[in-house]
Amino acid sequence: MIVDDYLDAARAGIVRRTLAFMAVLFAALSVLPAQAQETFPSHPLRIVVPFPVGGPVDVVSRKIAQQLSQRLGQPVVVDNRPGANTILGADLVAKAPADGYTMLVTNTGVVQNPWLYARLPYDLESDLLPVAQILEAPLLLAANGTLPYGDVAGLLDHERSQRGKTAFGSTSVGGTTHIYGEQLKRVGKLDTVHVPYKGDPPALQDLLGNRIQWYFATASQAAKFVANGRLKALGVTGTRRLASLPDVPTMAQAGLPGFETVAWYGVFLPAKTPRPVADRLEKELVAIVRGPELTAFMVDNMFSPAPLDAAAFGSVVQDSLAKWRDLIQGNGIRLE
Repeated sequence: MIVDDYLDAARAGIVRRTLAFMAVLFAALSVLPAQAQETFPSHPLRIVVPFPVGGPVDVVSRKIAQQLSQRLGQPVVVDNRPGANTILGADLVAKAPADGYTMLVTNTGVVQNPWLYARLPYDLESDLLPVAQILEAPLLLAANGTLPYGDVAGLLDHERSQRGKTAFGSTSVGGTTHIYGEQLKRVGKLDTVHVPYKGDPPALQDLLGNRIQWYFATASQAAKFVANGRLKALGVTGTRRLASLPDVPTMAQAGLPGFETVAWYGVFLPAKTPRPVADRLEKELVAIVRGPELTAFMVDNMFSPAPLDAAAFGSVVQDSLAKWRDLIQGNGIRLE
């Protein structure tokens, strides 16, 4: 009996000590993630840009990186990973550690690719987390300045008269400029050849040389050539005229609806990034985009500042997926 009582007491003591140890351990473990998030960031961050150095997305990303570094107290490095219509950069971020140290700054290509390619190495909706929208970037339908027309109707008439002797450009196969070029070709019933380039600079060079006759250019890249008369601005995508080119009508005002969807730039993180970390980056990014310095820079470069938080940007991503699906499938564009 005495032995049994002793064993029972010993067992009870072991149970109490075990429970106490587990309680302490649980408390310690629960504190670790909070401490890690409270100290975020503790080392340099990286912004992956799936475009070449010097392009519009790269330039905006470097401005954001500079201010984000100041606000977070850590270096923010821009890592250019161009290729495969933004797929390489997006895949890199989708597979990066979900710790907030690797971000993706990209454009609407990320919502176009699911409809352009039969298979992608990542899933946009399950692998990437929308964090903040930065801006909207209307495109300018630009034509060579020596051509005998000055509006969209004139372009259509001239193209039809040429019967396959002309060409239009784009900044990439399957990108926004290509999709809208195919849209104009289809609705205008044009017989013209598509010539893809790697970004605006080489496309503009050939447009200036009349090796291609028109394309939907990034407005900031084409504006100086419009100003000196070497290019003609015929129409702008979206629902509003550009403040810097108030005499240029929207495509709808020029008589061609269906070009209202604009390109946007936004920031994504790996999908499983801890919410407190994502919230911190969202807060800082939205503040930067709303700030006077970046706003002035965007306006000067003919972008439309359009800061949105994670919830609103997530809705834009979903809406854009549906709109670009319709445009891509309606124009019969498919890439392998």
